[in-house]
Amino acid sequence: MDRIESTEEIVVKPLPRYLKKMRTFSGVSILGNGMVGLILDVAGILRNASIRQVEESADEIPSDVGEIAVEAEMQTFLLFDNNTEERFAVPLELISRIERVSAKEIEHVKDRQYLQYHGKKLRLIFLEDHLPVQRPERTGDTIGLIVPKQTHPLGIVMSRVINTINAVVDLDTSTIMAPGLFGSAVLDGRITLLPDMYRIFEMAAPEWYDPKGAGSTCAMGRCRILLADDTPFFRMVEKDYLTSAGYDILLAEDGKKALQVLEEEVVDAVILDIVMPRMDGWQTIRAIRADERLRDLPVMAVTSLEDEALAAKGRRAGFNEWELKLNKTRLLEKLAAMLGV
Repeated sequence: MDRIESTEEIVVKPLPRYLKKMRTFSGVSILGNGMVGLILDVAGILRNASIRQVEESADEIPSDVGEIAVEAEMQTFLLFDNNTEERFAVPLELISRIERVSAKEIEHVKDRQYLQYHGKKLRLIFLEDHLPVQRPERTGDTIGLIVPKQTHPLGIVMSRVINTINAVVDLDTSTIMAPGLFGSAVLDGRITLLPDMYRIFEMAAPEWYDPKGAGSTCAMGRCRILLADDTPFFRMVEKDYLTSAGYDILLAEDGKKALQVLEEEVVDAVILDIVMPRMDGWQTIRAIRADERLRDLPVMAVTSLEDEALAAKGRRAGFNEWELKLNKTRLLEKLAAMLGV
């Protein structure tokens, strides 16, 4: 390289599908100035140049098939702390940006704190006000801020980003639990709490959220929704969102299982992940639309692939709606619109 331009705190996101085969990159990030930065994969560059350690044997290099199988169960998390001994993690799919802002920019209105942020009044949410965690001593001239993907202008205050990791999460939902927590897991060798950001937002600003379940009634009673997602963590979170809104949920881990369920059960709508092993969302929607009995069944794609061209392709393929994973508010709004409830 010629020189170091600068250092910056960033959120690293997975590569888009069309760049997955480029082994020289491990991820992408949106920089503070709005530009896209590609994250280099040093090990991939070495492999691409046929440079490897002498002791590395061929059977230690994973095949493409093996990588795809593992990828189906992996989630990417942002690890951060709150200037306490506790660690927290949130899925990268939930995050729009992370920022470090001057503490002098914080404005107080009664017992709430705000920032003027991209033309909006962004309300600051402090984890210690809503979760049973340690209250930090906030010192220094700046604060860290996690801005999620959601409709309302809310941001979570944190101390520092520790890392981003890919992990298969063994979620513990019994040992450490409270409203606003999905549970806990051991990530990067440490006990880590997984906040439910949307539940925290509902507790912090109930006036912005509809307290009534969007799916409380259907034509013949409670609506039945088939949810197909290969990742256990996302299945659990999305099921929780849907059941909290009054829906009855059937689960499938891939498209093949979803079609089996549809042969045996009557459902009011289907929510499909796009990237799944054995049978993905594209194959599944084609099979659904080819079945005379299911041709008019409402189907929503819920995915981490944020791309307008893909969304348009999805609607042409037969999806009624296309939404990003884990955006609870928009998920429920679009599902209710599909069902007409």
